[in-house]
Amino acid sequence: MSSTSLRTQFNTERFSNWKNSNERLFEHETSKNHLNAFIAFKDRSTILGRIDVELQKQMYQEKCYWKMVLTRLVSVIKFLCKRGLALRGDNELIGSQSNGNYLSLLELIAEYDEFLKKHIQETGNCGSGKTNYLSSTICEELIKCMGNQVFNTIVSSIRKSKYFSIAVDSTPDEGHVDQLTIVFRFMEGPNPVERFLKFLPNQGHNAQKMFEGIMQVLEEFNLDIKNCRGQSYDNASAMSGKYNGLQSKIIAENSLATWVPCAAHSLNLVGKAAAECCSFTISFLNFLEEIYVFFTSSTLRYNLLIENLKTNEKKTNVLVPKRISTTRWSCRADATKVLVQGYPQIKSTFRSFSKDLNELPKTRHESNGLYKKMCQLETGIYCIFWHEILDGLNAVNKILQSPTLDLNNAVVCVKSLKCFIDAQRDMFSVYEEKGKIITDSVDYVKKRNLKHNIRLDPLGNKSSSNVELKPSEKFKVDCFLPVIDQLSTSINQRLKAYEVISDRFSFFSRLYENSYKELQEAAKQLVKVYKDDLDELLCVEIVHFAEFMKFYSSSKPTQMSNEHFMYKTLIEKDVYTAFSNVAVALRIYLVIMITNCSGERTFSF
Repeated sequence: MSSTSLRTQFNTERFSNWKNSNERLFEHETSKNHLNAFIAFKDRSTILGRIDVELQKQMYQEKCYWKMVLTRLVSVIKFLCKRGLALRGDNELIGSQSNGNYLSLLELIAEYDEFLKKHIQETGNCGSGKTNYLSSTICEELIKCMGNQVFNTIVSSIRKSKYFSIAVDSTPDEGHVDQLTIVFRFMEGPNPVERFLKFLPNQGHNAQKMFEGIMQVLEEFNLDIKNCRGQSYDNASAMSGKYNGLQSKIIAENSLATWVPCAAHSLNLVGKAAAECCSFTISFLNFLEEIYVFFTSSTLRYNLLIENLKTNEKKTNVLVPKRISTTRWSCRADATKVLVQGYPQIKSTFRSFSKDLNELPKTRHESNGLYKKMCQLETGIYCIFWHEILDGLNAVNKILQSPTLDLNNAVVCVKSLKCFIDAQRDMFSVYEEKGKIITDSVDYVKKRNLKHNIRLDPLGNKSSSNVELKPSEKFKVDCFLPVIDQLSTSINQRLKAYEVISDRFSFFSRLYENSYKELQEAAKQLVKVYKDDLDELLCVEIVHFAEFMKFYSSSKPTQMSNEHFMYKTLIEKDVYTAFSNVAVALRIYLVIMITNCSGERTFSF
């Protein structure tokens, strides 16, 4: 490949003095001979191939082979992990019925995938010393790599969003180790999202230890607590305590990390307080549990009930009795719904068991007691009343659990529930009429009134005559109104915790109704609170922004809040820089955590 037409020190004398080597090297690389030689080399390499061609080809084939293997393994791991299923079994033998979901699923895919089938046949059960990528060690390494990638993506998104809120909850796992879950809410593009980050073990229920654990996580991933704009926990004193709770310690570090009580948990406490406000309510909920226990303790009773419920002409789907859970209030709504829709059928089933001489005396006695209970007008009234109340509570609770819900809409939902409950105060006569229909009873249970012994009174002390209330009025005063009052009072108390933060941003929901002066005044107050994030230009931008949004207000999706739609429009129309302060204010608002339901869900996997 060398030529004698051009002699250089590279192919003749070589170098003894390296001072001018750079110049000589440049002359050689730019010479015509060198360029011709390089072109000739490439041409011959293409036609004849180089000495390492076969080796490169073999390496490429090996890469493709193992890449195809790993693609299938990763898909199986993702499938199982998404559903929270266990991967490993009692052994790692291909063909064993106890090799776990991971290997079993690979065997299933191999029935339809010739490549994987051949790989398992050639390398399966080969023992140590031969690569097959089917071992638990490789599986765990893949899970770790995938977890790190997801983890880094979440942390990167939080940093990009800048502002975030945190939710914390704890529960003991099966090993009785208390696990503290940490969930972040932040903006991912134009949408607010909630992402679980990690568990912190053995933090206990001490506010200081939980605070130190959270601060350690933030420092580990270079997340500044000063950018935290909200925090949401349940109502436990260790977390929500005003002076020594976790929320107070975070506020001491960052006064803008506003604490918002978990709205869903607060609503559960509202229902719990109402359910314990009078003895008849407690008795009614116990009655629902007794119905469930009676029918589920025997397959014969359960099957007979199902057959009777199928005769209900009003409903095509059969609803069966539900258990009353101490934590999930939705089950109470389900239990009352079952009773309302199948009241005649359930009642007749109890009667048939009470008259059946083939049943044990204990069974006949229990069914007769439950039958008599269902014949009472009070039971019918409470059944319909609590069905409507719990149905309303359950509907709002489901809305509050949405990770995309914002604060103003959450407050509106709770306020609408309060208005609905207050309206029931004047509906007693309606419930009474409906109760008479389903129970076939028009009279209340007569109770024996104890008469006062006059002989025990001191001389000359005449007791004042007590006013006798009608049974209907007495039931209303003793059992109906206390529930309404307790629900209304509890909701009012819970709403106060949300009104301060909601009022700060409420002008966004009334952007088109407020005058320019009102908008500017509200914006001015918001700047005072978030003076490090916003400047006085917000007062000018908000007026311009109100006019800008009028052109797009008609295109807002029904299920999207005004604030979310405004921020999304800013991003999609690429006018973020023109309304920078408005965008920051909306971003702060949208990242405020409403509930810690996402943290609760992490314990389900």
